[in-house]
Amino acid sequence: MLKRVALTTITLAIVGAFGCSGPKEDPGAGQALADFARLVAATESAENTDAHLLQVTNMAEENAARYRSISRDAWEALVIKAYFLAGQYDEVVLQCPAFFKDYPKSSFESEVRLFWAEAAYRSDRYTDSARPFAWLYKNDKVAQPPDWYLFKAAKSLYLAGDFASATASLEELLAENPIGPCSVAAHQLLAAIISFGPDKAGASEHLWKYLLDYRPYMLPENDITPIVGKYLEEYRATAQTDEDILDSYSLYALFCSVHNVQDRMVDAIVDCVEKFFNLSSLPRGCYAAYIYAKYASLVEGGFDNGPIISEWLEKSPDDLKPRFFALSMRSLFNMSEYDKLIEAVSQADPRMSADLEIQIYIATAAFTTMKYDVALKFCRMGLSARPYARELQRICALASIVGTPAPEISGTDALTGKPVNLSDLKGSNVVLEFWGFGTLPMDPEFGFIKSVQRDYEVDGLKFFSVCLELTDTSTHAEQAKEEYASKGATWPLVYVADFAVSPLKDSYPLGSVPLILVIDEKGIVRYIMTRGEELRPAIRLIFGVE
Repeated sequence: MLKRVALTTITLAIVGAFGCSGPKEDPGAGQALADFARLVAATESAENTDAHLLQVTNMAEENAARYRSISRDAWEALVIKAYFLAGQYDEVVLQCPAFFKDYPKSSFESEVRLFWAEAAYRSDRYTDSARPFAWLYKNDKVAQPPDWYLFKAAKSLYLAGDFASATASLEELLAENPIGPCSVAAHQLLAAIISFGPDKAGASEHLWKYLLDYRPYMLPENDITPIVGKYLEEYRATAQTDEDILDSYSLYALFCSVHNVQDRMVDAIVDCVEKFFNLSSLPRGCYAAYIYAKYASLVEGGFDNGPIISEWLEKSPDDLKPRFFALSMRSLFNMSEYDKLIEAVSQADPRMSADLEIQIYIATAAFTTMKYDVALKFCRMGLSARPYARELQRICALASIVGTPAPEISGTDALTGKPVNLSDLKGSNVVLEFWGFGTLPMDPEFGFIKSVQRDYEVDGLKFFSVCLELTDTSTHAEQAKEEYASKGATWPLVYVADFAVSPLKDSYPLGSVPLILVIDEKGIVRYIMTRGEELRPAIRLIFGVE
């Protein structure tokens, strides 16, 4: 059933989404819109359905002339969408074949096929959903990445019990885009399919690829995850050969780690470590060594993984060398040895730096050390192959505004009640701070900022703070004012409620807060950092002080 919202808004939004498909006159447009309004109202579960029906019907009659140019296929597509939004999936599946028969060349074919595919999928008609998803994969290259459609078709076939066809579709997907946004999910599903069959030998290959490249935002917990977990438990319990024992223990430890299975993770890693020392000479020893080097610090305090990384970086096969190299770069990153990290990656074989984890480390290190050109280089390199990598998206967006004019920020100073503009400070070097209400500067952080203000105020350094709130909570504005005042802040503070819909959201790609920008006298963004302790080096640079 539709959620309780204003039905006039629903009606206008859906009509607006489809728009007009040409000048064709349709004398029944007004009646069609009225019928559509009744359809939407009829699916409303609110007690005042009659009042909503009257309201929407009146709107339909008043605006009939406005929609006269909408063609009949647009109206029928609109009604199918209404049924879909109302959760009337049976009606969508029933009407879609007739739509394609009546309008074989409709400009709304892709939209309607997507409603059909999703409606069939959500109503457990998996054989029916596979066909429109497969059609969208071949014919629609705009609304979604093509491999998403192909994966949905394969998942439909899998749920329909057609494992052979599902396997063929997944193998086609991986052949065309082996590191695309759906590749991890494809490897996971292939491993599950193989685990159901008599010959489970091929499952490990897909499990390693799925688990080694896993990111929560790429593949949230889903109905396949417990199937894989159960298979790995059985694999570990029944493994007979030394190779299978090492393989099963290593995979299970990796599964528990990446899926954060807290009650089993530490034990699984300890078991894997024990097997690794006894069986490390086996072909899968390099994979166990990788898990040991990456996760053993969770169970062994002060664990130094340097020696094992160096040893296995030389001994491991080519497909695993970048991962050991990434571990060595992570060690440098964790020790804040950013310059050494940048130098090591810049001098390494390009195949080594193609790993996503390495690109995240070097982009973050370069951004932190204000080498924005290096950060952009590796962000763009990574995003060209993995456009879904959110860590790189954020760093790239922030580094891209360095060297550009700072967008205007206008509002009321919460401390004085007077109007303020960021542009009023042009002619001075400015520290622009963004805070979330829940991340207002704590004493140590604020101490860094106050010390910079004290040391450079005589040189004309100005400050401008923005406190962001995701929702419109007016009481927080007063709390933010009191918090700043209590810490002795004397510069403008602008409180921005509903930041998600604020124009500032598009002007400043924050990603997260706190965030600090240093702007020069000409109003150009020069430096960006995430912590107050990183501010002083940037201030020295902008004032030309060594």
